[in-house]
Amino acid sequence: MFGASLVKSLSVHGGPAATPGVSCAVVPEVSAEAQEFIARHGLAAACRTMVELVAEAFPALLALRVVLSVDPEIAGYERVCLEVTGRGSVGEILDQEDSFRAAARRSVAPDQRSLFILDTVIAE
Repeated sequence: MFGASLVKSLSVHGGPAATPGVSCAVVPEVSAEAQEFIARHGLAAACRTMVELVAEAFPALLALRVVLSVDPEIAGYERVCLEVTGRGSVGEILDQEDSFRAAARRSVAPDQRSLFILDTVIAE
């Protein structure tokens, strides 16, 4: 299952599933619907990269959920949504989003990158 392999591919600070050179402060929660979409579109490697980029771009990351986003008003619109919850000012979060997007442009092919969206929430 993709969710288990994603978690295994990331290290958790203080946790047992460490992978040298890859670090994520939280264990990503991956929905079953997102797993199926990722598998159907061959996005496993791209999703791992995107999650790693989130971890790098958002130093005060509190939670990361990987879910399927569907827009009922647009036929066939489905995207992998990276739901990021972090701490920081609005300006800091906007800068982190910009950093993430720039890194994603460098690291993930456009046809795959277009199937991902980022949703950020600032924790109180």
